[in-house]
Amino acid sequence: MHSERHTVKYIVSKFLLALLLSAGALLIAWACRKSPADFAAGKLRPLAGQVLGALSSFFSFLDFSAAEVLLYVLAMSVVIGVIGLLVRLITREGRIRRLLSWIASLALFASTAFIVFETLFGGLYYAEPRIDSLGLSVKKRPVSELETLCLSLGKEANALSEKLTYTVSPPDEKAFVETAREIAGIVSAYTGVEQAPPKYVLASESMSYTNITGFFSPFTGECNVNRNDLSISVPFTMAHELMHRWGVTAEDEANAFAYFILSESDVPFYRYSAAYMGLLYALPKLRNADKEAYTRVIDSLSPRVKADINAYHDHWEKYEGKTAEVSNSINNAYLVLNGEDDGVKSYGRVVDWLLAYREKKGA
Repeated sequence: MHSERHTVKYIVSKFLLALLLSAGALLIAWACRKSPADFAAGKLRPLAGQVLGALSSFFSFLDFSAAEVLLYVLAMSVVIGVIGLLVRLITREGRIRRLLSWIASLALFASTAFIVFETLFGGLYYAEPRIDSLGLSVKKRPVSELETLCLSLGKEANALSEKLTYTVSPPDEKAFVETAREIAGIVSAYTGVEQAPPKYVLASESMSYTNITGFFSPFTGECNVNRNDLSISVPFTMAHELMHRWGVTAEDEANAFAYFILSESDVPFYRYSAAYMGLLYALPKLRNADKEAYTRVIDSLSPRVKADINAYHDHWEKYEGKTAEVSNSINNAYLVLNGEDDGVKSYGRVVDWLLAYREKKGA
């Protein structure tokens, strides 16, 4: 009887602790919404940056992604835990107590992950954007400006592609690691904060079926990139994920910073990656706005740039399907839940920043 009372108290204590942690996470989110400048950007972002930097440095001794491995371990633990629970419910007494204990443990784990996420990343969705410091003016613009942007990106891509020797096929391990180290160095110089290199996902081929090219883990501070992507896209994705570690949460802003940083690089191939990805985002918007203008831009592209653009679409078309649709829906729900009302469409808003950037430079 004493043992049973002790077990009940243990279950209740876990539920109470889970409730307390969840309340703390919600309090952090509320404080960030109420004070995006002073609390979210002024206090939480520096704290998150220090912790994430320490985590990424700690896990940098691993050649593989700790976040990816932990994800597999978590999935296996859930499956084994559910099976073990079902066996105990069938073969042993005290079914309700056992079920409540399992649920309490799950709630405690989830609430712990929740408060860690909100502290290190989630709360920053409400912080004043870092991109505001650049003084860019996002506004409604005529289609002619969009066409001019595409022509400018195309001209840059044309010139660079003719001078470069490269392959569009996914990079091998050695090429990926070397690129990751260089991109981390470029981003470190831009941010003034030492950045650990991004890592490739071991299951990149499988990950491709979700249409995800990269993800940032606030639990390990690692920037994870799908290596099964075109070599000309990978540098841009690396810079994008590194921006997330720097506290840039919005997808359009992470894309914008990736473009700004790489377009000013001393390495022609990285400048090409920026121009190329800029075209991939801007061309669909121009096609929807003015098909004749879109045709003019396409006609201005060199055969090699056209081939690279077609290669991108051909590569990812192979992985379209139900898995990609479900993944897209989950990602969309995640972004909307964290304040990005446009969901996955927010990635494409980078074009607005490119237009503003071009205007500021007087191009």
